[in-house]
Amino acid sequence: MRIKLEDFSSSTMIFFTSFLLAILALTTLSGCLASQYDLVEITPEVRTQLGGDYVKLENGTISYYLKGPESGEVVVLVHGFITPKYVYDRNIDALTSAGYRVLAFDQYGRGYSDRPDVVYDKNFYDRVLINLLDTLKIKKPVNIIGYSMGGGIATVFTARHPKYIKKLALIAPIGIPDIKSRFRSFFASFLLIPGAGDVLRSRILSSLQDRVERGIATPRMLELGKEQFKFKGTTDAMISALTNFPMANLEKDYVTAGKLEIPKILFWGNEDVSFSKSKEVIEAMPNIQFIPIVGAGHSVVYSKADIINAKLIKFLKN
Repeated sequence: MRIKLEDFSSSTMIFFTSFLLAILALTTLSGCLASQYDLVEITPEVRTQLGGDYVKLENGTISYYLKGPESGEVVVLVHGFITPKYVYDRNIDALTSAGYRVLAFDQYGRGYSDRPDVVYDKNFYDRVLINLLDTLKIKKPVNIIGYSMGGGIATVFTARHPKYIKKLALIAPIGIPDIKSRFRSFFASFLLIPGAGDVLRSRILSSLQDRVERGIATPRMLELGKEQFKFKGTTDAMISALTNFPMANLEKDYVTAGKLEIPKILFWGNEDVSFSKSKEVIEAMPNIQFIPIVGAGHSVVYSKADIINAKLIKFLKN
């Protein structure tokens, strides 16, 4: 896998430099930003108010939904780092209307699921998927769709458990290294500084706010994005994922999954800063169908949902 100098943009340098400066500045304050938040535990009583379906797994309770005809093939949606299952809100109806049984869930540490004090590495995320499918008694091979970090998780899962998978769809997945990703890995170590979680939260919500203002994301996404930070353990789980999940070191998993005769498709917005990584994914998975989405950035799964849905359903049905 080659690392390209042109991928290391000045905007990336500015982002992480400002992020580090913000963390360092925060540590000099007498009060931590976390004191501004009345963080609460996600208890059964809280979940009753939130509504939805929940299932108890070995590491705690998971928020999920299973929609569509019971006789339909199961499609499992794996979300990314920032946004929980609601990131697929614009895809669900199209999939269920096409006859699929759709399973979406909040990973531990996100949305309405528990925030267990564990190491959020790829082995952990892999066990969660196995545990979820087994607990819900989903026996037949599933179609798995992974977006962003969820694409990395779905790739690892496919490489390790091919008997569980019928088809694999990746949307702007992570896990292929370039200079930007290695730069992010270096700065991940600064997340262990006290108060860094508050800066991380602020940066994430600012990013969502920007997407709403640009008409890419919906106000509901920002509202739910803010809501998940009300619960204790959210930023701790995010920091653990950033420091333990191999965001830029899944080449072997891509190669292993690429050798499988499982049908695969790759979507990527051509305006995504990581679009160049699509070449490495295709190199690792020579038999993957590639659909570049013109005019889309990393938010392609919801900003270009109509295109994604049409191409995805065609792929699933063929």
